[in-house]
Amino acid sequence: MAIRPFTFEHMVNTAGSDAKIYHALGGKNSYVVPGYGNEFAATSQGLKVLVDTGWLICFGRNIQNDSIEELTVPSNTTGYITVSLDMTKENIPHGNWWESDYNVKQNQVKLEVRSDLIWSSPSNDDQQFSFPLYSYIANNTTVSLTKFDESFNSDPYRTVVHLDAGTGSGGYWTAADEFNLGSFESIEWVLLSWGSPTRDGANEWYTSQFTQFHKKQFMDKAAQHIPLISGYNSGVPEMAAKILHWRTEGGKLILKGDNFNSTNSFSKKLRIRKIVVLQGRWHEV
Repeated sequence: MAIRPFTFEHMVNTAGSDAKIYHALGGKNSYVVPGYGNEFAATSQGLKVLVDTGWLICFGRNIQNDSIEELTVPSNTTGYITVSLDMTKENIPHGNWWESDYNVKQNQVKLEVRSDLIWSSPSNDDQQFSFPLYSYIANNTTVSLTKFDESFNSDPYRTVVHLDAGTGSGGYWTAADEFNLGSFESIEWVLLSWGSPTRDGANEWYTSQFTQFHKKQFMDKAAQHIPLISGYNSGVPEMAAKILHWRTEGGKLILKGDNFNSTNSFSKKLRIRKIVVLQGRWHEV
């Protein structure tokens, strides 16, 4: 059969097909649901990790931890606390679903300690994926945890990175340079990360600043004056106004550099470290 209808009368619908729909409707995001349970809050006792209750949406699959789970971390290791999906295994049902004693031996999802992460996409028929809740560092007797707070989006066309400056490059010079950020209709947000010098002016990577712009701020021609810290004078931050010029030309959104401030010594110290465009609907937690 070339066409397989699912949400139609008398057709067989599977958990996998439902997950694909939910994943698409959720903007292809996988994340811990805020406010549900205790959001997988974790504490450590020696080399033991106690993971509290929470809900996770992972590639359209709805996963709940309804009690505190205890894991043991190997000493002198680094790794991750994950919710791991393994669709190569089968869940085993017992009894009839319409009877009260029906139950299922669940084998496809587990909370575990891992030394690495499996990055794949079950929505694209890959079979395994590990969602990181925490990274950890363990010595001989104790373990320290670092929480992952971001969501994970599996749509490669939703996030477009136009610039990602390396640590040693000092960022991108913004005097009279120009970026074509793509189709104006497809853009929802433009995110800019800035690097500025420290107090002695020797390193532009210690102080990080962030600005974001929604597409409604871009008219036919628009200028944005952004107040940012450009340096320090006897420990007091000095501000500089970066002027960025936006143009909607031929259906494209164009970002022009800091033309008017190109000779301003304070403004010139500020450099763009990263330019990210978020397209269409975007969900971040």
